[in-house]
Parts: sequence; structure tokens; C-alpha cells
Amino acid sequence: MSIIRILFASDIHGSKLVWLKFLNAIKVYKVNIAIMGGDLSAKEILPIIHDAKSNLYQATLLGKNYNVTSKQELNELLERAKYFGLLPLITDTKDFKRIIKDLTYQRKIFEDLDAAQVLEWIEIAKNTSFENKPKIIIIPGNDDSKKIDEVLRNDDFVVYPDKEIDLDVYHKLISFNYVNPTPWNSLRELSEKELKKKLEQKFETVNDFDHVVAAIHAPPFNSGLDTAPKLDKKKRVVHLLGAPFYSAVGSKAVREVIEKYQPKLTLHGHIHESGGFTYIGKTLCVNPGSEYNIGALKAYLIELSKEKIEKFKLVEDTGIKRLLF
Repeated sequence: MSIIRILFASDIHGSKLVWLKFLNAIKVYKVNIAIMGGDLSAKEILPIIHDAKSNLYQATLLGKNYNVTSKQELNELLERAKYFGLLPLITDTKDFKRIIKDLTYQRKIFEDLDAAQVLEWIEIAKNTSFENKPKIIIIPGNDDSKKIDEVLRNDDFVVYPDKEIDLDVYHKLISFNYVNPTPWNSLRELSEKELKKKLEQKFETVNDFDHVVAAIHAPPFNSGLDTAPKLDKKKRVVHLLGAPFYSAVGSKAVREVIEKYQPKLTLHGHIHESGGFTYIGKTLCVNPGSEYNIGALKAYLIELSKEKIEKFKLVEDTGIKRLLF
């Protein structure tokens, strides 16, 4: 009986440490297919101010001030920033002031750094020794700029799923990286009506849903995979009796499409707090959740045969390297 082993993770938001753990998990579990399901982009830039006269580099990382002059110290600072999911930027005082004031320039800098980081990650993957030559699929998410799409599309080592992909002789992967509206007005958001239309277009090209894996960044509404703290109009967490109030924030369109077409497996991310699995009809839906902010990898390991999902489990790596401190 032919079985494929899939590793699925999502929402690593710039953490080089989590990316390295993802690559290591591919090796440890000897997977055939590795899928990174969106939101590769970091959340913040770490400015490192360089004074050319003194050759001093200054930065504040996690409340600690750094004043370094040697190349070794600078490289260690750059790595610390990347491991924590920050984009380090060496700049000077004049340019830093422009970045703060000019939002268009700031966005360009951010997207350029993001794209360069993804290129770096791909190079690391290329230089990693994998025993069984896995197919590594990277899907952008709602926080990822189009520059990341360009990087992925133009590299022949990783797979950019802009169309239907064969996972093996039986299974096909379709992917979708837009989400329903959020309070954050992120880069890839659509109304539920628009989501439904585009998702239908994806699914209408498929004949055999018993062998479809769908990587859809937004989780289905009210599935237990989409529970997040409710926010008020000022984006503050709403509290009830002193505790955060949680609500379902997933996509109704995603749920409707899953209910209608019943693919074999759906892979979701986007809502970090709601790791877990559920069934919608006969469809297994998973969201590994995300704890990128503490350098933890959370991923689902799933084995598929032609007939069924043989087994699945959540795997985690919460170890922290000394370099971070």
C-alpha cells in the first residue's frame, strides 16, 4: 500500500529558528511532502543604527540594549533578531528618520527585507541534506507581500502552488491564501462573497474530491479552529468577567465550500490560538496553531493512502538555542 507522509506548518512570521526546526522535522519524520501554509513575513523591523565614525552598531532587542563594534558581535545580533522573527536593518540616523516618516519608503524596505529573508531560507533548505528528497511547498498568506510570491515563483527548488499540484499519483493539492476581513486590514483579504466565488472556481476544476488536499489559509467559521480574542473598535481585547472573551473569526465561505465538496483533508492556519483538528462531514480539517514568538514549531504530521487518512498527529519542537540569549 502506497502511503505519503505530509508535514504541515503555518504562520512562522519571520522566525528563522522555526524555519530551521521545520527543515529538521522534514528530516526526522522522513516526510514526502512538506507544506508551509502562509504568513512567512515578519511583524517588525529591528533597526540597527550604525555610526560610521566610531563603527558602533546600536540596537534594542527584547528590552536589552546592544552596543557592538566587532563583526562577530554584529553577526550574533543579526542572528538573534532573525531567530526571534524580526527583520534586522543596518541603517544610519538620517535614513532611520526617513523610514519613520515616509510610510511608502518604510513599506518598500520591509518588503525588500522580507523577500531577502525568504531567499535566505530557501538557500538553507537547498543546503540541507534530506534523505528522501521531499517536495517542499510554500504558500503565501494574508500577511505576505507579492514580492514573496515573486521569490517563490522564480525558484525551482521549492514549489509555488499557483495552480493544482500532484502530491502523488492519487492526491492533488489546491491552495488558497486569501482570508475573510480582519481588524488589521492585511494584504490579502476579501469579502465572504468574493471568497466564496474564488474558492468555487478552485474547486470546480476538480473531479475527484476523495483525493483532494486543500490548503486554505483561513479556517472554517465556528469550527474550533478559528477561535480568537474578540477586539473592540480600537483593536483592544474585549474582556468578560476579567477574562479575554473569545469568538469565532473564521470564514463562512470556507466552511460552506468544505461542506459542499467534502475534500479528503483541509490544511489551515491564520488563527494562532486555535491549534487542533475537527471534522466537517467526512473532511478532516487541521490547524497546527502558531507559537513563532517563542521559537516553537507546531506542525501536523499526516499519512495518506489512496483509500483514507491512515493517521495524523500534532508534532512540536519547543527547544530554544543558547544563541537567543
